[in-house]
Amino acid sequence: MMFGLTIQDLLPVSRPRRQHILVVDDDVFLKPIMRRIIRSIDPSIEMHWATSLKDACIRLESVDYSMVVVDCLLQKDASGLALWELCKTNYPDLPFLMISGLSRKSIEHISGPDKTMPSFLHKPFLSRECGDRIREALSLGP
Repeated sequence: MMFGLTIQDLLPVSRPRRQHILVVDDDVFLKPIMRRIIRSIDPSIEMHWATSLKDACIRLESVDYSMVVVDCLLQKDASGLALWELCKTNYPDLPFLMISGLSRKSIEHISGPDKTMPSFLHKPFLSRECGDRIREALSLGP
Protein backbone atom coordinates (compact mmCIF):
# COMPACT_ATOMS: atom_id res chain seq x y z
CA MET A 1 0.00 0.00 0.00
CA MET A 2 1.38 3.35 -1.02
CA PHE A 3 0.07 6.53 0.63
CA GLY A 4 -2.86 4.59 2.06
CA LEU A 5 -4.04 3.58 -1.44
CA THR A 6 -4.35 0.13 -2.93
CA ILE A 7 -3.78 -0.75 -6.56
CA GLN A 8 -7.59 -1.01 -6.94
CA ASP A 9 -7.89 2.64 -5.84
CA LEU A 10 -5.57 3.70 -8.65
CA LEU A 11 -7.28 1.78 -11.45
CA PRO A 12 -9.71 3.76 -13.60
CA VAL A 13 -13.35 3.24 -12.78
CA SER A 14 -15.03 1.38 -15.60
CA ARG A 15 -18.21 3.06 -16.67
CA PRO A 16 -20.95 1.26 -18.54
CA ARG A 17 -21.03 2.14 -22.22
CA ARG A 18 -23.68 4.75 -22.92
CA GLN A 19 -26.31 3.40 -25.27
CA HIS A 20 -27.28 5.23 -28.46
CA ILE A 21 -30.34 4.52 -30.60
CA LEU A 22 -30.62 5.77 -34.17
CA VAL A 23 -34.21 6.47 -35.27
CA VAL A 24 -34.68 7.01 -39.01
CA ASP A 25 -38.05 8.40 -40.04
CA ASP A 26 -39.14 11.33 -42.20
CA ASP A 27 -42.21 11.90 -39.99
CA VAL A 28 -40.96 14.60 -37.61
CA PHE A 29 -44.13 14.25 -35.52
CA LEU A 30 -42.84 10.86 -34.40
CA LYS A 31 -39.63 12.34 -32.94
CA PRO A 32 -41.03 13.49 -29.55
CA ILE A 33 -42.99 10.24 -29.22
CA MET A 34 -39.87 8.12 -29.79
CA ARG A 35 -37.85 10.34 -27.45
CA ARG A 36 -40.45 9.83 -24.70
CA ILE A 37 -40.53 6.05 -25.28
CA ILE A 38 -36.74 5.78 -25.16
CA ARG A 39 -36.44 7.98 -22.07
CA SER A 40 -39.04 5.83 -20.32
CA ILE A 41 -36.76 2.82 -20.87
CA ASP A 42 -33.62 4.55 -19.61
CA PRO A 43 -33.08 8.33 -19.43
CA SER A 44 -29.37 7.86 -20.15
CA ILE A 45 -30.00 6.38 -23.62
CA GLU A 46 -29.23 8.94 -26.30
CA MET A 47 -31.60 9.09 -29.26
CA HIS A 48 -30.22 10.28 -32.58
CA TRP A 49 -32.63 11.23 -35.36
CA ALA A 50 -32.15 10.97 -39.12
CA THR A 51 -34.72 11.72 -41.81
CA SER A 52 -32.94 10.17 -44.78
CA LEU A 53 -30.96 7.12 -45.75
CA LYS A 54 -27.92 9.31 -46.48
CA ASP A 55 -28.05 10.97 -43.06
CA ALA A 56 -28.50 7.59 -41.37
CA CYS A 57 -25.42 6.18 -43.14
CA ILE A 58 -23.31 9.16 -42.06
CA ARG A 59 -24.48 8.78 -38.47
CA LEU A 60 -23.82 5.02 -38.47
CA GLU A 61 -20.20 5.68 -39.38
CA SER A 62 -19.68 8.18 -36.58
CA VAL A 63 -21.40 6.61 -33.54
CA ASP A 64 -21.37 3.13 -32.05
CA TYR A 65 -25.13 2.53 -31.98
CA SER A 66 -26.88 0.04 -29.72
CA MET A 67 -29.90 -0.20 -32.02
CA VAL A 68 -31.55 1.18 -35.15
CA VAL A 69 -35.27 1.90 -35.54
CA VAL A 70 -36.28 2.75 -39.11
CA ASP A 71 -39.44 3.45 -41.06
CA CYS A 72 -39.81 1.19 -44.06
CA LEU A 73 -40.62 4.00 -46.48
CA LEU A 74 -38.62 7.23 -46.47
CA GLN A 75 -38.83 10.22 -48.79
CA LYS A 76 -36.99 10.41 -52.10
CA ASP A 77 -37.38 6.72 -52.97
CA ALA A 78 -35.25 5.69 -50.01
CA SER A 79 -36.18 2.60 -48.13
CA GLY A 80 -35.67 1.36 -44.62
CA LEU A 81 -35.15 -2.01 -46.30
CA ALA A 82 -32.01 -0.62 -47.97
CA LEU A 83 -30.72 0.45 -44.55
CA TRP A 84 -31.55 -3.00 -43.18
CA GLU A 85 -29.49 -4.63 -45.94
CA LEU A 86 -26.59 -2.26 -45.29
CA CYS A 87 -26.71 -2.92 -41.55
CA LYS A 88 -26.90 -6.71 -42.03
CA THR A 89 -23.69 -6.52 -44.03
CA ASN A 90 -21.72 -3.87 -42.13
CA TYR A 91 -23.15 -4.15 -38.61
CA PRO A 92 -24.46 -7.72 -38.38
CA ASP A 93 -24.90 -7.69 -34.58
CA LEU A 94 -26.78 -4.38 -34.48
CA PRO A 95 -30.40 -4.82 -33.31
CA PHE A 96 -32.84 -3.45 -35.87
CA LEU A 97 -36.55 -2.60 -35.64
CA MET A 98 -38.55 -1.79 -38.77
CA ILE A 99 -41.67 0.33 -38.28
CA SER A 100 -44.26 1.03 -40.95
CA GLY A 101 -47.85 1.87 -41.72
CA LEU A 102 -47.63 -0.92 -44.29
CA SER A 103 -48.34 -4.44 -43.14
CA ARG A 104 -45.47 -6.89 -42.70
CA LYS A 105 -46.94 -8.92 -45.56
CA SER A 106 -46.77 -5.86 -47.88
CA ILE A 107 -43.18 -5.23 -46.92
CA GLU A 108 -42.28 -8.87 -47.52
CA HIS A 109 -43.90 -8.54 -50.96
CA ILE A 110 -41.80 -5.42 -51.70
CA SER A 111 -38.55 -6.94 -50.45
CA GLY A 112 -39.01 -10.31 -52.12
CA PRO A 113 -40.02 -13.73 -50.84
CA ASP A 114 -36.53 -15.00 -50.02
CA LYS A 115 -35.34 -11.94 -48.06
CA THR A 116 -35.02 -12.06 -44.30
CA MET A 117 -36.92 -9.41 -42.40
CA PRO A 118 -35.95 -7.54 -39.24
CA SER A 119 -38.13 -7.28 -36.19
CA PHE A 120 -41.27 -5.38 -37.25
CA LEU A 121 -43.78 -3.07 -35.57
CA HIS A 122 -46.89 -1.82 -37.37
CA LYS A 123 -47.81 1.89 -37.11
CA PRO A 124 -49.67 3.22 -35.31
CA PHE A 125 -48.24 1.35 -32.33
CA LEU A 126 -48.71 1.60 -28.60
CA SER A 127 -45.86 3.32 -26.77
CA ARG A 128 -45.64 0.37 -24.39
CA GLU A 129 -45.35 -2.10 -27.27
CA CYS A 130 -42.57 -0.09 -28.92
CA GLY A 131 -40.79 0.30 -25.58
CA ASP A 132 -40.99 -3.44 -24.97
CA ARG A 133 -39.46 -4.16 -28.40
CA ILE A 134 -36.60 -1.72 -27.80
CA ARG A 135 -36.02 -3.02 -24.26
CA GLU A 136 -35.93 -6.58 -25.58
CA ALA A 137 -33.50 -5.68 -28.38
CA LEU A 138 -31.19 -3.95 -25.91
CA SER A 139 -31.51 -6.93 -23.54
CA LEU A 140 -32.89 -4.78 -20.74
CA GLY A 141 -35.28 -6.20 -18.18
CA PRO A 142 -38.83 -4.93 -17.73
